[in-house]
Amino acid sequence: MFALFRSLSLSDLRRHPGQSALITASIALGVIAWTTTWTLNQLLEASLRESSTPASGADLHVSNADVGLAIGLVDQVAKVPGVRSANPVVIQRIRIATDAAPKWVSATLIGVNLETDQDHGENPVKVSKATAEAFVESMVMQQNPVISGIQFGQRYGLAGKPIHAIVGGRNQTLACLGALESEGALSGLGGSILITSHEKAAELCGHPERISRIDVELDPETDLKTVKTMISKVLGTNAEVVTPLEQEGRTSESLEALRQGFTLCGFGALGLAMFLIATVLGVSVSERSRTIGLLRSLGCTKGQIRVQILGEALFLGVLGSVVGVAGGFGLAHFIAGPLLTALGDVFLPLQSKGVIFGPSVALSGMSAGLLTCMLAALLPASRASGLAPTLAMKRERVLPSSNMRIRILGGSSLLCAAMGLFATRREFNDPIRVYGALVCVLLGMMVLIPLMTSLMARLLRPIVEHLAGIPGRLAVESLIRSPSRTGSTIAGLAGSVAFMVQTGGVIQGNEQAVRSWVDQCISGDLFVTSGGPMSASGRTIPMDHAIGNQISQTLPQAKVVAMQFLHLDWSSRQQKTKILMLSLDAQAYVEMTSDRIPPLTDRMLYQQLLEPDTALVSENFAAINRLGVGSHLTLPGLKGPVRLKIVGTVVDFSNNRGTIMVDRVGTGQAFGNAVVDHFAVGLKNQTDLEQARRSIAESGWASESAVEVMTRPALRNHILGMIRSLYGVAYVQEIIAAAVAALGVSSSMLICIMQRRREIALLRAIGSTSWQLFVTVLAEALIMAVIGTFLGVLMGLGLEWYVLRVILLMETGFNFPVVLPWVDFIMITALIGTASLLAGLFPALSATRIPIGIALARD
Repeated sequence: MFALFRSLSLSDLRRHPGQSALITASIALGVIAWTTTWTLNQLLEASLRESSTPASGADLHVSNADVGLAIGLVDQVAKVPGVRSANPVVIQRIRIATDAAPKWVSATLIGVNLETDQDHGENPVKVSKATAEAFVESMVMQQNPVISGIQFGQRYGLAGKPIHAIVGGRNQTLACLGALESEGALSGLGGSILITSHEKAAELCGHPERISRIDVELDPETDLKTVKTMISKVLGTNAEVVTPLEQEGRTSESLEALRQGFTLCGFGALGLAMFLIATVLGVSVSERSRTIGLLRSLGCTKGQIRVQILGEALFLGVLGSVVGVAGGFGLAHFIAGPLLTALGDVFLPLQSKGVIFGPSVALSGMSAGLLTCMLAALLPASRASGLAPTLAMKRERVLPSSNMRIRILGGSSLLCAAMGLFATRREFNDPIRVYGALVCVLLGMMVLIPLMTSLMARLLRPIVEHLAGIPGRLAVESLIRSPSRTGSTIAGLAGSVAFMVQTGGVIQGNEQAVRSWVDQCISGDLFVTSGGPMSASGRTIPMDHAIGNQISQTLPQAKVVAMQFLHLDWSSRQQKTKILMLSLDAQAYVEMTSDRIPPLTDRMLYQQLLEPDTALVSENFAAINRLGVGSHLTLPGLKGPVRLKIVGTVVDFSNNRGTIMVDRVGTGQAFGNAVVDHFAVGLKNQTDLEQARRSIAESGWASESAVEVMTRPALRNHILGMIRSLYGVAYVQEIIAAAVAALGVSSSMLICIMQRRREIALLRAIGSTSWQLFVTVLAEALIMAVIGTFLGVLMGLGLEWYVLRVILLMETGFNFPVVLPWVDFIMITALIGTASLLAGLFPALSATRIPIGIALARD
């Protein structure tokens, strides 16, 4: 069999380099998109794992979200049967500066149990004896000892030097005793971390009686579920017990829609590649029908013919997959940094060791490429093996076309299935049915596109004849006669355009809604933060409340409102998730907005927060959880659950799972209000914003506290920039899909020429010029681009509506407007038109070079 492959298949591939190159390039582009998707999803999973449970090798985590736990709970957990050790952990973002480091570098302070106790097994961190002795000595000397991550300490020369730090909103001096030296859960972390004891970390953060979480290790052969239940009973409502996987799941929930979007783009590119490969292989089978018939006459079996075609597809698939895996990894490496930065600004800070090329990446890319190629080859291989020797020897070799009735039936069935899934999405498993309906609609449209192509070609015929004359008529007639050949190509074009229109529409819909929110609902002319620009993701570091007084002294006529962000665990309808709480000084906020122009929307709702145990909720929180004014919700507080009454809903886009607002002075005390995340500063009308910003930024106290100041227009541009960065990554994959579609145009035109060589030669014989043939082929390519763009725009607008009004509404509760992205539409039209014309150049030139004698040849 190998000899047959070597003598026939390889020689045939050499004789048709264009077809081989098209198949290889198609599978390579599809695998690039898939490998990029796979690599980025792995990167997100690893980053979320590092960010959600850093420095943990525990079996269980006891936590109370950002509120924290009382230190006394550690002893209660340790006494539960089956618990090997209960280790307190404190985690806090800080800023540091040394003589060797640039002014104010972001870092993470981690407090753990540094004591060695063999009766309780391994502790989270082991240090050398010399370091432990130095640590104790430093504690006796009333210093603040820390141990740096290896790479972090080496980069800034921290060992043996005092470190100026802002911890818990206060300026502190830390003593770095060295780098982490030996084994332990933290030993592999070389990032921007400083390690100390949990007692010292809690003291530095300003809450010596509170820790971030408890890491629980169990005795060998202990049943995890049983111990988890026992710990939950002991703690009651004071804390929650979760496994590391559950913790990661809650953290990654906010990014699930983005990961699903990446995966859909990867599948889309592979699907387009499959259409293209199947078409090109079908042409190859048709061109070689005489050879196949001769082989059958000489005794080759159907199985041998089938294996030959599949072997050719496998060979080209391997070549394309290798190129695609390498290209996909390189593309993922290029966009990983901007992606993590955008996600860190919008959702939560992400720790990452970078993109890692491992066996799973290569295996995933190769498997996806080979599977796509083999599936695409099944139908052509089946048709080749089914050719009868006598039929294969005939002169005519027209590509078989699909039955339009079958297409109509199949497409209609898929659309009906989509309607059924969509209609029952609320009664059953919502995500499966919502995404299932979307997939069925897309597949149904792809199946029906050949029919729509034929109809639209007939409608365009008068216009094309008027503009291009006889060459235009020939081009239109070719599309009408061969809808199956052109349908798959136009489906690829339409799919690419649809994804681009959808992405542009989603971005513009988000921008329009967020811009309106910033202009109408966010109050403050200046926003003061520390450690980074204003966001709800946790990139900033806490500030001392006294900074508000310093702002007032610098700008005597300004009104200052202190605000704090807290991420809380929330249970609703048997599901647990993380939500955002905004604790603000309600009275100061109402006073600051009293003379705001334009007036603040729902200003008086914030006045109601002065009543005890009340809260405002964002509209998306109310929509997701089906709560309204007068409803009650229970949240985890410092000393147990806190029951709040909802007194109103407001527009807010700070968090995709919902935001709750409470009064910092009253209700907020139940959640801890020792620090501030940002200050909103209201200025009198006619005040120069830039001058006021410089007054704060250039003050001595601002430099000491690592303060950053942002004006209102700068904040709006920052938020809109985060949206563009977040969704902009999707354009990369869609451009790859567009490249696959452009290859489809080229392959379709080459197929057209292969099928019509005798017709083209006859046209030359009766007087057609080379220029007329050239125009005919280019006209057909341009008509395909017009039809594909038109159908793609319609599909894209529908897809945009579905994403905004169904998927995002289900995932986030946000009700974004549906808009037509005019700029994107013009750019897409120009891109597709140009790509189609370029893709048709080589086939057009090939058509002009077909010798007239071929019309009389008997083959």
